[in-house]
Amino acid sequence: MMTRTKSKKSAVCKRIVFIAVFIAAIFVFSTKISAQNDVQTLKDRNENVIRGKGVSQEVLNEYQEVVSKYLERYSLGNPNENEKFYWNSEYLSEEDWSRLYVIYFQMTANQKEEQQIKFYGSPMSKSNRTPSARIYGLFVEDDSSKIWIDGEFVEKSTLSSYKITDFVNYHTSSLLRNGNKNEYRVDLWTKKGYKKFSKQFAKPVSTDKLLEREPEIIFVMERDGEKYITLSKKPPIWGWHLTSIDEINKTKTWRGTTKTTVKSTMTPFAPSPLSYHQKIE
Repeated sequence: MMTRTKSKKSAVCKRIVFIAVFIAAIFVFSTKISAQNDVQTLKDRNENVIRGKGVSQEVLNEYQEVVSKYLERYSLGNPNENEKFYWNSEYLSEEDWSRLYVIYFQMTANQKEEQQIKFYGSPMSKSNRTPSARIYGLFVEDDSSKIWIDGEFVEKSTLSSYKITDFVNYHTSSLLRNGNKNEYRVDLWTKKGYKKFSKQFAKPVSTDKLLEREPEIIFVMERDGEKYITLSKKPPIWGWHLTSIDEINKTKTWRGTTKTTVKSTMTPFAPSPLSYHQKIE
């Protein structure tokens, strides 16, 4: 009787030890997988990307999956009507816009053309874009604006050493990461500074560098072939900004290339993506 009892106790102990070892093995395995995923995430975050090189269909599908989280529905419309897009949010999470922007940055022009969420972010403009005196004055006087010159943060008093014409380009972006949704960043570039800045993006650039500045997030509201209507969130001084592509002309140059001329209408203080269709239908 004693022997049988001891055997049972021994079997139970062995089973407990086995279960403990099994659980420990799962924990170690899970820890290794988690560590590998963390390393992979870190690698992805710091990967080098090339502007306009194009992305695979698999990556385009990933892009669309993220977009579909915010696209409530879309309508092809009746004959002779535009395709319409209805959104369920005015904002993207930081994780989502960061991933989408990295992908969008790598898309070809044709791939970008097909997207319902687009981005405008520095350095997108190839030509000079000097701020007007009115816009420059708004940046200076607005307490919510923070100024960077050639990539360096400066106090506004520093602007007294510059003329408006010293700046060949500018870009505005929100500062959502600092927790104050009313503040925004204004990048001003001199000719020398913008040339140096643009060169960084003419070759493979790290995603960390790319995401230092937050791009404008653009929602497509209506589309008619290559022509479309979009809404983008500007600094509080302008609110939502509506852009309508009204006319596209393509002509052949003497070199055999195609020159595209776009005529558009831009309107500040437009309705948000959530109320746009309701107000016009």
